[in-house]
Amino acid sequence: MLGLGVNISRAVAPSSGGQRVLIASYDFNDDTGGNTSQQQSTTFPTGWAKADSGNFTLFGSTTDFDLSGNQNLRGWMFGFSQTGSGSTGPIGGHAGGSDTLDSVITSGVSDNSSSHRYLFNECSTPMNPGTSSDPRATIIRTGELDFSSYSSIEMTFWFHCFGESFGSGGGFGIAATTSATSASSAVEAGSGLGFTSYTAGGATMNFTDLSSTSKSLVRIGSEGQVQTDGGSGTDGVNNRWIKATVDLSAAAGESSVYIHFAGIANPALNGFKQDFGVDSIAIIGTT
Repeated sequence: MLGLGVNISRAVAPSSGGQRVLIASYDFNDDTGGNTSQQQSTTFPTGWAKADSGNFTLFGSTTDFDLSGNQNLRGWMFGFSQTGSGSTGPIGGHAGGSDTLDSVITSGVSDNSSSHRYLFNECSTPMNPGTSSDPRATIIRTGELDFSSYSSIEMTFWFHCFGESFGSGGGFGIAATTSATSASSAVEAGSGLGFTSYTAGGATMNFTDLSSTSKSLVRIGSEGQVQTDGGSGTDGVNNRWIKATVDLSAAAGESSVYIHFAGIANPALNGFKQDFGVDSIAIIGTT
């Protein structure tokens, strides 16, 4: 089922040239994550894997932040309703769902019921240990994707970036690599698709913010929060999910690709106010 995040690229054989094919779709609503709590879902959708013990490479020799004994409680999580921290994160999942071959989703309305689940980076624990001001990154990735039959590839997803600590360093980034455990440029699936530092490298994400300003960034949140409301607030124009588009065509032709989602937070200021939500992902290729 698409909502489980199943890789369908191997199950759907592209036909003649120019055919658009839905490679993968993740709306997350068909999987409970093994727990009905929005704060402690310990099982991720099919094929996805979370870095939580310094076991994924971010770039060079830098790895993800080691969450020590809290791997299942903080960092990337899977749930519904608002995140566990106040004054940051969305009030609930994106209600519109993922793009399909026949429909383009335009509504960013939230839903805080258990029927609308989403991925989110909970920053509370990564911000707590020690006093270092070094950025702290947590990563989650898709299962293996097959891009070998496509000449161009586009990914769309919806995000929520609310919290006063965004902009103090880092942000949210996407890498496409040929490794299940590395988001580094050393194993990038195409030119420019791997991370080279906390702030550079990775796919460019294009979106229009809530003030109708077009943005192209490699780290969403690097300029500050995008939404200006969320957390325990109510659904409104300042709290809507925003759609981003990513060109992954540089990875076309690769038979084994993993999409890595990195939340890179900074302990400066009120560091925990950097919860980032991701939902309604669609990856569409053209043969």
